[in-house]
Amino acid sequence: MVGDYDSRLPGVTNLTAQKVRLLHSRMSPLIEEQPGFGKTFLKGAMGKLAAIAGMLVLLAVLFFYFDSVGASMYYSGHAEQALGPTERALFVQKLMYGDDNPEVVNTKRNLARVYDSLGRVDDAEVLYKEALAWFKKYEQQNGAPHPYYAGTICCYGDHFAQQNKYDEAMRCFRETLTLVEKSHGTTNQEYAWTWQRIANLNRKMHREAEARDADARARAASQGVSSDGENATPSNGGSPLKNQRTAKQ
Repeated sequence: MVGDYDSRLPGVTNLTAQKVRLLHSRMSPLIEEQPGFGKTFLKGAMGKLAAIAGMLVLLAVLFFYFDSVGASMYYSGHAEQALGPTERALFVQKLMYGDDNPEVVNTKRNLARVYDSLGRVDDAEVLYKEALAWFKKYEQQNGAPHPYYAGTICCYGDHFAQQNKYDEAMRCFRETLTLVEKSHGTTNQEYAWTWQRIANLNRKMHREAEARDADARARAASQGVSSDGENATPSNGGSPLKNQRTAKQ
């Protein structure tokens, strides 16, 4: 039966014991070299891991640089100069983490704010919707809002206020108040900032009485804030209205 099977393969029909021994003798050195091959493979794998680690470090440095420059330009009132670095920061961060990451979502919010400053409200809307969709999924999975959500929904309110969509803006600010109160109480800078936004919005709507009331609430919230702008008794978790890296507020 072996002869019949071998006859289907050209050149194998007349395979003799001598040829088998010759083939074995040629394969033996290869078999004996396997331990060396394993060391070479391990060395190559370690080299690749080192290269990957180096690349991750480089990406982290690039992100920090672009993010810092973007924040500096944004807060100095140069939104046009902030645009390129912030877009690059988001690109680099996506390479590091992908889309499903809270830091990436936070950077999307920062870029949306730059877009709003440049009047590119449609581009900002896309990023806000992507961010809010991520936060919604996070809350469904974890049973509680992500700490970054309050800052994002507050900035979304600014986005609406800029377009004179007052009802939508007010809804965002009210939701922010609820979130900040639950996580940080009512005597902190974030709570004061949000009430001030509501006061400004009421003035745009010619509601002076409501605006004065919101002003008073903002002042009351600021009473427990120290001179450096932080809570006199900080609560855990950081500021919900600040970018946890660059405080883009």
